[in-house]
Amino acid sequence: MKKVIIATLIMLLLSACLGNTDDKSKKENTDGTGSITLEETGITEDTLQKFPEYETFKKNIDLQTYHAQMKNESNEKREIVFLNDKQKEIYKSTYIKETKRIKIIKLSDEKVLVDQVLS
Repeated sequence: MKKVIIATLIMLLLSACLGNTDDKSKKENTDGTGSITLEETGITEDTLQKFPEYETFKKNIDLQTYHAQMKNESNEKREIVFLNDKQKEIYKSTYIKETKRIKIIKLSDEKVLVDQVLS
């Protein structure tokens, strides 16, 4: 009888552990500052168009070649990276919401492509 109870408890424990796996595309972390970090969350061009920095993206990044991925979204700033087909980060964008400042960096050579305040 003890063996049956122990075996049942072990099976329940294992099934509970398997139920806690995270889907990377939906993983969110909070850091206590009201900031939410979204890992591996792709952004469609329709969503990008809603951001005030979209026109700057369009002028400086080939949106047909690179796809956007949200890295960080908070009340203060939004960080987006643009990846190639091999999932390598090529560009990084940081938008400071309060000052409407956008900065776009080409990561391969750390070259700043844009550093301006949007009107």
